[in-house]
Amino acid sequence: MSKEEPGYIEAFRRRTEKLLKEVQQLQETLAPDLSIPNANRVREEELSHLEHSFFLKANGHFDLHISEDEMLCTGDFYPPTPEGAPIDPDKVQERLHTLGVIHGVDRDTLSHALLTCNVDRKEVLDVVIARGTPPTPEVPAHYVLEEQFQEKKPATVTEEDKVDYRTFSPFTIVKKGDRLARLVPFKPGMFGRNIRGRELPYPVERVQLLVGGKNLETREDGIYATKDGVLKIQDNKISVEEILYVPGSVDYHTGNIDFPGDLLIDGDIQEGFQVRTAGGLLCKGTIYASDVFCKGDLVVHGGIIGKGKSKIVVEGAIRVRFLENCYIESKQDVYSEVGSLHSIVYTLGTFRTGKKGLVVGGKITAQEGMEIANIGTSTSPKTELILGNDYQVQRKLELIKDKSIEISLKLKELDSILKRDPENKELSAAREALLQNLKVLVEASQRLIHFLTRNENACINVSGTIVPGTYIEICNVSFIVPRLLKSVSLYLNRKMGRVEVRALPKL
Repeated sequence: MSKEEPGYIEAFRRRTEKLLKEVQQLQETLAPDLSIPNANRVREEELSHLEHSFFLKANGHFDLHISEDEMLCTGDFYPPTPEGAPIDPDKVQERLHTLGVIHGVDRDTLSHALLTCNVDRKEVLDVVIARGTPPTPEVPAHYVLEEQFQEKKPATVTEEDKVDYRTFSPFTIVKKGDRLARLVPFKPGMFGRNIRGRELPYPVERVQLLVGGKNLETREDGIYATKDGVLKIQDNKISVEEILYVPGSVDYHTGNIDFPGDLLIDGDIQEGFQVRTAGGLLCKGTIYASDVFCKGDLVVHGGIIGKGKSKIVVEGAIRVRFLENCYIESKQDVYSEVGSLHSIVYTLGTFRTGKKGLVVGGKITAQEGMEIANIGTSTSPKTELILGNDYQVQRKLELIKDKSIEISLKLKELDSILKRDPENKELSAAREALLQNLKVLVEASQRLIHFLTRNENACINVSGTIVPGTYIEICNVSFIVPRLLKSVSLYLNRKMGRVEVRALPKL
């Protein structure tokens, strides 16, 4: 190392200071009578020599470094001492030329580094003064899934800041007309160049080459769904399946399901989950206290255990093994092999059980009639069986009745107030509005009543026994079973206006 370089001066200074400390420590260990004479004078001479050494003349200098891949050239620039010469920019250019750096030189950065070093007398280290141009890869034309079909929605956070994982589903549901994947056009590659000017070949980017399959249409700008269903991707082939297959149960692995087609569940529907389908639903297990809404038929190989807190609403037919403490609505027939225990069933079709089926407690409303093996037990609560009426109309009439009673009570309250304040125009206007609404409800009720009774021929056939106390109603005509009946049919005698009993024909 040259004696004029700043590094040499700094090292010399550190060694001198270390020596002075060692001498001082030595003096402290010696006896008083052996102390070094004229110590202060010696120290002053040493410091004077050190100060003189510090101001030795040193010119500015620099070092250039080239990266292993020859894509970067960096420089370290050291300032001159007050009496030294600055770094010559031509020398830097000569050094770059010697190293073969001819591409990507950043003249502005280099000038700024030299200015900082020469004028401000500051070191500038590891500054990039030349950068190569990397090649741009060639991108083949390909399809990319739309973002909404790539990422799953986060689970819902409740008011208590708890995540409801039932709202998360691994299934990607699509609608007819959705663009599932967009076309990314061909992008040509471009050669690169390193700092020494050598041309670098461009790579071809590897992309996932998606291909459209079942229920898809390929257009100029992308791939579109031609059916509602679940999105499937296998071996780079995308398709839309109209049937959603769940290999296990509906639980926290699947979350709630809302599917626009048919649904097949290999296991159960666990408690607290919700399933909606615009098609049919086949559940090979049991439905436990879950809400199910189905526009097609519902088939359950096990049963439905509602625990009194869930509802099943189906527009098609229902076929199950058993019903227990559940609420059922169906616009078509309902068949329960084992029967019904403390359940509420509404159907616009027929209600049937198997040859040994038993209905105990609850309420069953069937517009087209019933075929039940056994009804009630000696210790069971009363069972209600209602036939012939449209339960939807009945429900609307009950709603009208409730609202009419509510309006009547409000009118009575208003009349009492108006007796004390007959000039109150605001209350008078409210009274007139209530009267008008009550009139509308009464008229609606009169229209609906004509649609309530749908099937006066509806009857209930009991192949086994029916216990006393069972309540039966056919087209608003009531009947309470007076004694144990066996193998009978109960029907409406329209002429007599009463429910009658007859024996079932022997097979």
